[in-house]
Amino acid sequence: NDMMREWKEKAPIFLHTLLSGEARPSDGCCHRCGQPGLWRCLQCFGCPLFCTECCRDAHMSHPFHRVEIWKDDHFSTGWLWQVGVCIHLGHGGGECPGNTYLRTTTTAGDQEWKSVTELHRLLTHAELTSLPSTKGNGRNFTIVDMSGIHKVVVHFCNCGKCQLEFLQLLDLSIYPGSVKRPRTGFTFQVLDNFHIHNLECKTNAREYYQTIRRATKPSFPHLAQDRYREFMCVVRQWRYLKVMKWHGFGHGMARVIEPSDLTLWCAACPQPGINLPSDWKEDQKRCVSYLYTRIINLDGNMKAEQMVQKHVDVPLTEGGGFMVGDQDYKASIKASIDDPPGGTCHNHQAVTQGNMGSKNLQVTGIGAAACGRHGAFCPHSVVNFHKGERQMNMDYTFTQSLLRTMGGADGLRLVMSLYDINCQYAINLLRRITRNRQYLPLAKGITIRHGIGLFHVHGHQDSCTPRYSPNYIPSAGQVDGEVIETLWSNLNWIASSCRAMGNNHRAETLDIHMNENNWKKMLNIVLSLLKKYVKALDGVAMSAAGFRDISQASTHKEMKTWSEDESNAQESHGFNIVAMDIYAPTVKEAPTKSEIQLQLTKEEGMDSTPIRGSASWLSSGIRIQEINEPDIDLDRYRVDSSKTPAEKLPISLPSSIGLEACTGSALKKLAKQELCLRKGQANDALQQIRIALSNKSYIFRKYVRHYKSQSKKTRTWGHISQQDGIVQKHAQIYAQCRKAMVQLGA
Repeated sequence: NDMMREWKEKAPIFLHTLLSGEARPSDGCCHRCGQPGLWRCLQCFGCPLFCTECCRDAHMSHPFHRVEIWKDDHFSTGWLWQVGVCIHLGHGGGECPGNTYLRTTTTAGDQEWKSVTELHRLLTHAELTSLPSTKGNGRNFTIVDMSGIHKVVVHFCNCGKCQLEFLQLLDLSIYPGSVKRPRTGFTFQVLDNFHIHNLECKTNAREYYQTIRRATKPSFPHLAQDRYREFMCVVRQWRYLKVMKWHGFGHGMARVIEPSDLTLWCAACPQPGINLPSDWKEDQKRCVSYLYTRIINLDGNMKAEQMVQKHVDVPLTEGGGFMVGDQDYKASIKASIDDPPGGTCHNHQAVTQGNMGSKNLQVTGIGAAACGRHGAFCPHSVVNFHKGERQMNMDYTFTQSLLRTMGGADGLRLVMSLYDINCQYAINLLRRITRNRQYLPLAKGITIRHGIGLFHVHGHQDSCTPRYSPNYIPSAGQVDGEVIETLWSNLNWIASSCRAMGNNHRAETLDIHMNENNWKKMLNIVLSLLKKYVKALDGVAMSAAGFRDISQASTHKEMKTWSEDESNAQESHGFNIVAMDIYAPTVKEAPTKSEIQLQLTKEEGMDSTPIRGSASWLSSGIRIQEINEPDIDLDRYRVDSSKTPAEKLPISLPSSIGLEACTGSALKKLAKQELCLRKGQANDALQQIRIALSNKSYIFRKYVRHYKSQSKKTRTWGHISQQDGIVQKHAQIYAQCRKAMVQLGA
């Protein structure tokens, strides 16, 4: 704020200086030769003023600078071709000796003029408002640069051993828009700049090109030349060439792109032959298997959709990145049979919507695998969903991730799979893989343990927590199993722009962004691991103190029993998942009013003074109070019944007269029964309040935050008001119940 206040005082000076810069310098002379100047370059340092000849000489090696021309009382947009700037190819920017022809148009710099007015007239002549005509190998060209869309004359080399035209353009860092007789080019700088913007800002090609058109003609951007289609094609080619260069292609003999050749993988995960010692197998036998366990996090993303495409675009890197090749993947889907188990858990969307598709969508989402420890996408393991998130899709993802990351026949043998619905997905996994061995390869001797991420596992049944939580799986470490969810948040920004792309263009775009994610992981892995190491040291000390306290408070027999139970559960985990239930906490739920009433009914008639039907009578009275008198004042019961109509008399229960008035044995028993029923009533009211608050939170998170339509928001707020009414109602019931319990001596 202090800085802004200081600036605000000087703001008029800033504004005056900016406006002064829009005027022509007072002397109006060229800063090089001293002659009257008309041209101002916006990209040369200091925006100097030039005469026509000096402007041409100074910009022969800078043909894409933006210039302005002075007209009467203001600067107007100009172009360097108007002063005679052109591009010569084949000789490092110099003129080709083979081009003996002369230009048919004379620039204003070649004219003899006696005043600025005369020069201005020549520059605005009709012949100079459009590109000059050319002879020989000269050609009118449109070149797209970061500074704008430029019209310029390009002279190709005309020597006897001249290169092909597109090669001459490439030599001067201009990418041709086509191979045959190009007339459009894109500078390497603009392609690199878009690539960075696309990766960092998720800017799509149309938005970026519209920005360039706006820079070309700020007032009327729609009048700037439209080269968007050419830009899309060139960007795809440029990205392919960059990826090939980065991964060592082009050096030596040509080789075929194999699956995952164009990917980066997690540098911190164990990889035999790369970052593991030669004796790692012996080390694994010495009970340090957690160092050599591959943790794979599986998940689906239903936002990475693709619309139905009429044509199939040309593949460039099919199967070489993270997206799998179509041929084997489609063959695997055709050979697979979905074998979902019966409903063993809640109705999760990944299961219930497994076969849902859309007539307007060709792809309904993607499934991927990532390193569960560090969050790097697994190479060649990302698949398209055509009918939702089915098990056959994720089977291909899982087996491909193991094939590309485990290290082959002599590689790792321990795998931990973390998936939102592993409680159902893992049941028939090995059977499905065995039936489709041709397309679902799995090395022999691999041991797989299945888990569910710590966030999703609490949305399952209570029994899933001890069976699948990573907290109870050896070698898991402190992983949450949800790291892939963080990867979707970045990928979803670009997924929307991929919705209308062709199949292969979309796959290449997703590949480059997944590779970018892995690259950033590699850059930050050291700092990230150091932070985790410091936290782990603190955690070890805290855990050791807690373990020591529990050990001191437990007997030797108890600890021995616990150790045996844990050992048996871990050994039986692979074939008897129920054995993990020993980790489940024992929680006794509060009894409901119905359960207490049932118990009281069973006890009726067991003592010497039977009162049959009392529990049912008391329960009915309590229920009537809930409906008719939710906010009751117990003092109202002290009324004269002779003067009050019977239908308006309050219901008389033991809590009405208080425990002191219940002198007889029968009344005391009734008071005791009502107190038990009131406890159940209080439990029911609190449970209903919890449910209503949960529903209200869900409505806010699922609908209110995402709806933009006022009508939908209004309807949703109606549901929230309904939940508020439920909360208030049961809060009144609980308050009434508490007053009654106090009257009964609780």
